[in-house]
Amino acid sequence: MPGWSNWAKTVTCRPAQIAKPRSIDEIAAVVSASAAAGRPVRAVGSGHSYSPLVATEGTILSLDNFQGIEAVDTVAGEVTVRGGTKLRSIGPLLRRHGLAMENLGDTDAQSLAGAISTGTHGSGIALGSVSTQVAGLTLVTATGDVIECSRERDEDVFRAAAVSLGTLGIIARVRLKTVPAYRLERKKQNRQLDEVLAEIDSLVTDNRHFEFWAFPYARRVSTRMSNMTGEEPNVATLKRLWENIVVDTAGLWVLSQAGRLSPAVSRGVARLSARLNSQGTSVDDNYRILATPRYVKLTETEYAVPAEAGPECLREVLEFIEREGIPVNFPLEYRYVAADDLFLSPFYERDSALIDAQQFHGMPYEGYFRGCEAIFRKYGGRPHLGKIHHCDHSQLQALFPGWDDFNRVRRQLDPGGVFMTPYLRGLLGD
Repeated sequence: MPGWSNWAKTVTCRPAQIAKPRSIDEIAAVVSASAAAGRPVRAVGSGHSYSPLVATEGTILSLDNFQGIEAVDTVAGEVTVRGGTKLRSIGPLLRRHGLAMENLGDTDAQSLAGAISTGTHGSGIALGSVSTQVAGLTLVTATGDVIECSRERDEDVFRAAAVSLGTLGIIARVRLKTVPAYRLERKKQNRQLDEVLAEIDSLVTDNRHFEFWAFPYARRVSTRMSNMTGEEPNVATLKRLWENIVVDTAGLWVLSQAGRLSPAVSRGVARLSARLNSQGTSVDDNYRILATPRYVKLTETEYAVPAEAGPECLREVLEFIEREGIPVNFPLEYRYVAADDLFLSPFYERDSALIDAQQFHGMPYEGYFRGCEAIFRKYGGRPHLGKIHHCDHSQLQALFPGWDDFNRVRRQLDPGGVFMTPYLRGLLGD
């Protein structure tokens, strides 16, 4: 049987089976047969998680052959989407019906089910993660049964399944809340870090989306402010390709390769990178503005700290990098996300600042990430469970207030651990 690896090549495994069912009946049949054979089942989307959530010697179940929009209710503003549908295809499909997703992350390669399962998010202090846009879910459970859940029907199951790491069942369908189609005007500027942090409260509240990338050793940031507009699109395809592929991707790759081959030049690379980011104003449909292609492979750790602690935490992380002379070429990504009530969500019952540390593929990251994580946890940070982290079960239980509620629901739906692996058993405390 061929092996499997995630997008970043940080996780590999050799499953006994890779199944690609084409219907809910086929999904149920795969789950039932695997359970009968004593093989665990792990769902996979596009492999954009960095932690070993998918890795198994049992069955990997891909929903690549189960994609598309099944129903559109323009009156209710809801659409029913198959779980394997990629985020990048949902935007254009919704646009045809005059609809849009409320928010997206900065990459759209994931499947919808995968994005929900890991708590994928974008930016915006008044906007929640992708999971908060879900009105209802269709799950294939460990017994092969098909169940529906929503806030009106099995609310506890819904609050657990909306961020579940794929441990409650296979998310076959998603009933997605939408908004009327809209365009965004995005302004990209390169600024001094201290200036931005001095204005952070107004920048966050005065913009629908505000985020920035902070470059170690340079104390400069690349900011993005995006707001709704009635203006016509002004981004030509060639300009988008130039910025995304030539300036932001090829330039980053060349500089990062230089830093990887000679770590001693990382400080200079970081300073140069801080000055080469593209700037300017763009207007386009929301899904083209919010998400950009990601071609340069990397590894990531990301934590959600209380919103009010974000600036101080970021400063401490930058001081750690510079004090220890960590060779890092990638900037720290900084965003805000609104609170929710989903049991396994990093944003459970608190508005959060998200700090994402990244390292170029092939460069050492363990010491760098562990040092950042110690600072994040000092501020009560909760890890993004789809990215690299070094928290054990007891730490996670203390950090996530909804942890025990989630595990209660999980054990009810999957008492035999069909969707569990040794990694997940250790993570969740079984």
